[in-house]
Amino acid sequence: MRMTVRNGEVHTRMRRSVLVLLLLALCAGWNASAADRETALALLQGAEALLQQGQHSKAVEVCDRALASDAACAEAWFAKARCQEGMGLPGDAFASYRKAETLAREGNPRLMRQAHDAAEKISPGLIRLGEADEALIQKLLPLAQAAQEAGHLETALEAYAIVLNLEPGHKAAEDGQREAQKTLLQRGDLVESQLAEAMLSEIWYLMGAGKKSEARQMAGDLSKRYPKTNGGREAIQLLAADLKAPKKEDVAALSRQVVAEEQRREKIREAVQSAQAQLGEISAKPAVQPRAEEVSVAKLERSAEDEAKSVDKAQLSAKFKEAYAAGKAEYAQAAPGATDNQKHLAAALEAFTRCEALYLKLEEQKLLTPEIENLGQEASMLRYGCMKMTILTKL
Repeated sequence: MRMTVRNGEVHTRMRRSVLVLLLLALCAGWNASAADRETALALLQGAEALLQQGQHSKAVEVCDRALASDAACAEAWFAKARCQEGMGLPGDAFASYRKAETLAREGNPRLMRQAHDAAEKISPGLIRLGEADEALIQKLLPLAQAAQEAGHLETALEAYAIVLNLEPGHKAAEDGQREAQKTLLQRGDLVESQLAEAMLSEIWYLMGAGKKSEARQMAGDLSKRYPKTNGGREAIQLLAADLKAPKKEDVAALSRQVVAEEQRREKIREAVQSAQAQLGEISAKPAVQPRAEEVSVAKLERSAEDEAKSVDKAQLSAKFKEAYAAGKAEYAQAAPGATDNQKHLAAALEAFTRCEALYLKLEEQKLLTPEIENLGQEASMLRYGCMKMTILTKL
C-alpha cells in the first residue's frame, strides 16, 4: 500500500514539474520565432517526463514547442523521433532521427551516432539511400558552384535542382540557386532574352546559308528590339564587324568553350550515375534523371581526328569535299523551327568537324589548293555557326 502511495506521489510530482516548466515558459513571454536553446532544453525535460509515462502524443506536442523555440536543436528532434516511434510512426520517426543526426554532426558526435543507429534500426535500406544521396550532394554542389562562378548559369541551376530534389531545403543549394536566378534576371527580361536568342540563331543560320543581306536585316531588327539582351548585344557586334566570318582563333575559342561546358555537364551526369549505382537494389524515390544524350563536340573532334589520320594521302581531297557536301546538305535542312532541325544541325556539325580535321591534314601534307582553301574557310564558318546554334538551343 505504501509503495502505491509513493508511486502516486512520484507521478503527481512529475506531472507538476511538467506543468511548472510549461507555465514558466509561457509566463516568461516565450517567443516561438526566436531561437532559444535554453528554453528548448527546459521544455525537453517535460517531454522526457511525459515520454517515461507513455504519453507519447503529449510529449510530441512539447517537442514541437521546443523546436518552435529552436528548430536546430538536435536533442529535440531526437526526443520527437522517440515519441513518434512509440506512437507506431516509423516513417516519421526515421525522418526525425535523420534530422537529429544531421544537426548533431557538429558538436555532439555521441547523439549523432545514437540517432544514426536508431534510424538504421528502423530501416537499414533507407539509411543506405540517405548516405548515397549525401554522397551525391557532396559531388554535385562543388560542380554547381564552379559552373556558377564560370558564368554557366544554366548548368549551375541544373545541378542545384538535383541537390534540392535529393534534399529539399538544402541551404547552400537554395542560396546558389537564388543567386544564379538573380544573375539570369539581370541579363534582361527572360522572355525577351529567349526571343533574342531565337532571332540570333536564325541570323547565324542565314549567314551560313550565304544569305548575308537577310542576316544583316534581321541583326538590325534584333539590335533595335532587344539591345539589352545578350542576343541583342551580339547582333550589334556582328553589324559592327559587317557580318564577317569568324577567324580561325574565334572558331577554336568557341570550340574550347563548348567542350568545357560539356565536361561540366558530363561530371554532373557521372555523379548522378555513380550515386544510382551505389543504391544497388534499393527501391526508393527516383534520383534525378541525367540529361538525355547530347551532341558532344569533344567526341566529334576526337572521332574526326582519328578518321583523318587513317585516310590515305591520295584520298584526302576527295574525303574533304565529300564531308563538305554532306555538311551543306544537312545545314540546308537545319533552319531554326524546321522539322528535325536539331537532327540535321547535329549531322551538319559532325560533317564540318570532319572537314576541319581533314583540312588540317591537307595543310600538313601541303596539298591545299585555292578551291579547298575557299571551301575550308566556308566550312570553318559553318562549323562556328553550327556550334552557336547548338548553344542557343540549350538556353
